[in-house]
Amino acid sequence: MFFEPDDPITTPLEFLAELEKFAQRKEMDLEFIKLSMYPKVRLDGKVYDCMLEMPKVINHPLSIFFAYRFSFGFRWVYLYEEQENERDKLG
Repeated sequence: MFFEPDDPITTPLEFLAELEKFAQRKEMDLEFIKLSMYPKVRLDGKVYDCMLEMPKVINHPLSIFFAYRFSFGFRWVYLYEEQENERDKLG
């Protein structure tokens, strides 16, 4: 699952704000497990690790990226669902 944030994300609080907007748009229950630049959240009972990524312009071994909009913020937020055995560790 992924989304494009409305504003650049450069701090954990900006990440929090964008994830809250995403959850509200999707009408999902959001609970923060860990607030950081790599937050862990629970959306509708499922645990996700969140990452900021920008798409590659070309397939090149040096991973050349491009900036989008008016800032050098990250363009995409990806949410990776944790596997069952990882969720069991959270309790």
